[in-house]
Amino acid sequence: MAMNNYTHRSTSFDQSGEDQLLVRIAWLYYMEDLTQAEIADRLNVSRIKITRYLKRAREKGLVQISIQSENNSLLELESALSNKYNLKDVKVVMSVEQRQSQLRLLAKGASEWLVPRLESGLTIGMGLSRTLYYMPEYFRPKRKIACDFTDIIGGVTGPSSAMISLNITSQMAEICGGRAYRLLAPSVVSSKQAYEIILSEPILNQVFEKAHHCDILFQSCGGVDTGALLYENKSLQEETLRYLSENGAVGDILGHFVDIDGNPVKVPYDELIISISLEALQKVHLGVLVAGGKEKVKTIHAALKARYFNVLITDEHTAAEILELS
Repeated sequence: MAMNNYTHRSTSFDQSGEDQLLVRIAWLYYMEDLTQAEIADRLNVSRIKITRYLKRAREKGLVQISIQSENNSLLELESALSNKYNLKDVKVVMSVEQRQSQLRLLAKGASEWLVPRLESGLTIGMGLSRTLYYMPEYFRPKRKIACDFTDIIGGVTGPSSAMISLNITSQMAEICGGRAYRLLAPSVVSSKQAYEIILSEPILNQVFEKAHHCDILFQSCGGVDTGALLYENKSLQEETLRYLSENGAVGDILGHFVDIDGNPVKVPYDELIISISLEALQKVHLGVLVAGGKEKVKTIHAALKARYFNVLITDEHTAAEILELS
């Protein structure tokens, strides 16, 4: 099909997840000259689906003669991030001023990214964060699909726990028609003995093993400050935060702190964290980092540089700042 350009309609807050996917595929095909096979590999879908999506994009009028979108900058950011970190996929949502609205937009983007990739038999890992908390609200698969959803980190207690008391994993599984595997334990325990006792329980050990064999995984990241979730739930003390900052830590991923290059920064409680390891993260087929905000820019950069994740969902302001880091 001979074309000079294509139209990308505005990817506003109300645009459907399917339309956003169609636009991104059209961009890769028509503007970046990727083959259908290359797009299929990048987005982890079959080549037949890419052919159908391109046809649907034309039928829906998303592909026309000229570019009319107000949000081409989002696609350009996605392309730049993908090239910089060699990512399998990137989704950039618009930035908004209100923090809760931004978290919702990121969660919406994550849920919409997941829906077309659902297949029966998949194991999907769910982390713990203020961002992922909103994912069930926007998770709307078109039909029931028998996927397993599993916790990949223990829970929280303290002031932040009320916000995350409605279990994300169970909600996602219920909406999808799948099964939920709960890791009903604290994210950080008090002693090595407590760690061993908890994971010696057959049911918890089964969940922990399943968490290490996810096909798709979602997690956010935290900073090294008093706003960090681990600090608010009393898993971290202020002196530990000072130690981490003094030793080059920029943030945490599933409770594991890293420096600007993604190298682990050791702390005394490392062996007390009930979550999958950084090494296990690197082996996940589609590890999705869902994060945004100025305080997380360095941690996102570190996580992507060290290949702990190969898919990124972030907002445009954060994306621009990440690209400025070397």
